[in-house]
Amino acid sequence: MKIAVMNYSGNVGKSTLTRHLLAPRLPDAEVIAVETVNADESAQGGHVQIPATAFDALQQRWLLADEVIVDVGASNVEQFVARMAESEGSHEDFDLFVIPTVAEDKQMRDTRKTIDTLFELGVPAGADAPGVQQSATCWRAGVDGLRAAL
Repeated sequence: MKIAVMNYSGNVGKSTLTRHLLAPRLPDAEVIAVETVNADESAQGGHVQIPATAFDALQQRWLLADEVIVDVGASNVEQFVARMAESEGSHEDFDLFVIPTVAEDKQMRDTRKTIDTLFELGVPAGADAPGVQQSATCWRAGVDGLRAAL
């Protein structure tokens, strides 16, 4: 499984979710922190750190891995997304995109921007997403609720 954890907003729990929820459940997964601002914190626990400016090396690494969790720091999301857009179909390398958020106005706006950006890249949402069954309803309800709130 290849998972990307991202949000344009900081302080929504991306690294916490990666370290304490996802990584323990995928013990063979390589964890890659795409970060420059919180560099010391992101590299804890033996996780590899690569900035989004080194996208080619980053992409090579996730392509070669059987299991990987890519934790994209807020300071690197724009560059990461821009490079994904240049590398047509690169979003298809991931089985799942996880977008953590909190119930604060700014973070909710950034979350919506993240969802819209991934959709523009071609990442399917809801029942259209491969491998999504029971969670499709939750995803759609979350997206619809977020759009209504904004």
